[in-house]
Amino acid sequence: MARRAAGLAFVVLFAGLPSCSEIPTAPRVASVTVSGRITDRDGPPIANMFVTFRPAAPTPGIPSYTYALTGTDGRYTLKLMQGAYRMTVDPGYGAGYPSASVEGIKIGASDATVDYRYTGVRVSGSVTGLNGGSLSGASVTAYGDNAYATAQTTAGHYSILVPAGPYEMYADGGGSPAGLPQIGTGRVSVLSDTTIDFALTGFAMTATMSYTGGAPLIGAYLEAFGDEVSANAVTGLDGIATVYLPAGGYTIRAIPYPRNIVGPRSLSLSVQADDNVTFDFSGVRWDMTVRDAADGSPLVGARAVLRQVGGTEAALDDTDALGRSSFLVRPGVGYDLEVQWVGGTFYHVATVPNLFSAADTTFDISVSDPVAP
Repeated sequence: MARRAAGLAFVVLFAGLPSCSEIPTAPRVASVTVSGRITDRDGPPIANMFVTFRPAAPTPGIPSYTYALTGTDGRYTLKLMQGAYRMTVDPGYGAGYPSASVEGIKIGASDATVDYRYTGVRVSGSVTGLNGGSLSGASVTAYGDNAYATAQTTAGHYSILVPAGPYEMYADGGGSPAGLPQIGTGRVSVLSDTTIDFALTGFAMTATMSYTGGAPLIGAYLEAFGDEVSANAVTGLDGIATVYLPAGGYTIRAIPYPRNIVGPRSLSLSVQADDNVTFDFSGVRWDMTVRDAADGSPLVGARAVLRQVGGTEAALDDTDALGRSSFLVRPGVGYDLEVQWVGGTFYHVATVPNLFSAADTTFDISVSDPVAP
């Protein structure tokens, strides 16, 4: 009888629970289709634009963002939950448009259409290189206080649509051919459709880089900086690199490679014609073993950095499995050695000041347990 009573109580308790149909649930908000078209000021569709919708405020159950990419017809389609959104339109690199944003978009219970048409003023023109040849794949960038856009050239022509205002315009050759200058306009006021052409050419500034015994430095870096002009190139198998510079004053800098050769070296020049410069990184060899002073064991994989005392030149090399590194330095110049490595969660640093030798030298250096900087 006791068992029957217990079973009966269970049945009565279970029968008292509400059915599934009676359990209240949170209302489900169905997603709707949102589509639209992104177009240029003058009407043509714009492909490959990222269209992103973000909720105006964080909302449980609604993704923090939803995006789609426009097709060749400028159209996009995506699914959104009902609510308030901010839409952003972001171009791919080189498209010639700035990012745009639209606030306060309301998405209701039915499908919606949200179009965006760019407005503004157009900056366009040509980009030419050596001998006046058109440059395809060159880049032109407009930097403004509230907008930024980059266009890549097609058959030497570019087009950028931006809000009216002041901009700094820059053009570069996109790395082909090497050594062409990047040229800027300085700050210009763009209040209506404007044409700005760029001629990325100049006098040939050729640098020859070598080290001990006249061996060419391969893969070294050549930089030139002037007023609204810069250029760079890398040395080839002959240790030679060439940059092209309009007439004017420049700082020419040579950065050696590999990195264990101290540098860079700089000089100032007034460029008025084709010219040649040389950078001789000949020096003396310093071989060093870096050890832990606690037990004399080599510091494997440490980074050894030499910094010229009172100067700007530096070099670095990572120690090998025996704690060894090597450098090519200027003879008769003092250097501070900084030893860096990762230990646990800290980035440790130890410094050995004012190393000096005017001849090839082997150093055996011990550093005490460092502390985190």
